[in-house]
Amino acid sequence: MCGIPHRLFASVSVEEEYSVADFCVDAKAEIDNILKGNSRPMLCGGTGLYMDSLIKGNDFAPFPATGHREKLEQQMESEGLQPLLARL
Repeated sequence: MCGIPHRLFASVSVEEEYSVADFCVDAKAEIDNILKGNSRPMLCGGTGLYMDSLIKGNDFAPFPATGHREKLEQQMESEGLQPLLARL
């Protein structure tokens, strides 16, 4: 990466749940660390939602777990994808 430090790049596995709220917390911490070192952060990449939320300081309420996702995942494992697609 041409000697330029990159942060939060490939820092989360695609198998992990990671939301825009998680990104904002992580990015704010990285930005604070950069500013403490008398450097300036440069924001690039990502989606408009993630960047806009970080820049505007959007807060996101915690999303309560309902168990619905887990039930659908269990159904997919036991019955396959077709019944879920038919239901959709």
